[in-house]
Amino acid sequence: MFSPVQVPAQSDTLIINEFMASNQTTILDEDEDYSDWIEIYNPTSGPIELQGWSITDDKASPQKWQFPGAVIEANDYLLLFASDKDRGVSGNELHTNFKLSAGGEYLALVDPLGAIAAEFDPEYPEQYADMSYGFYDNDYVIFTLPTPGEANLPSEHQLLPAPEFSKEHGFYDSQFDVEIK
Repeated sequence: MFSPVQVPAQSDTLIINEFMASNQTTILDEDEDYSDWIEIYNPTSGPIELQGWSITDDKASPQKWQFPGAVIEANDYLLLFASDKDRGVSGNELHTNFKLSAGGEYLALVDPLGAIAAEFDPEYPEQYADMSYGFYDNDYVIFTLPTPGEANLPSEHQLLPAPEFSKEHGFYDSQFDVEIK
């Protein structure tokens, strides 16, 4: 688990609970491809109809991919693949018309009235192969053990941020002290 970051905007309805932008070996889609995936969670006490909801990786196009007329039950999860395959038939595996960037990008869940329900703006942080990014204990963290379609749990392994050095790399003519932050 990585150090928490600032929590993006979240609504009281659906949230982007977990996603993986570099799926190499974690979960196969119905075509046996390792597509990126996004998990939507309904934290409310009642079902939510998805008709009119959308998800996007483009701030200028908030309705880039629209959910089919399906329902997420109370305290339940919906897994969709960010595969660029554009499949939206209720009851079947769902695939967006975009893929996720492991380098980080804008991502938003938009309600039927056009209001942002969850948003990473300007972008979510860099992602790593087979590690997910998810909501846990009121923060977003990196999970070394992803849980698509299930509650997010902390893992025993922790991904540490890259060290920062007080001097840039290069050739120097005299000695000096270096601090690692």
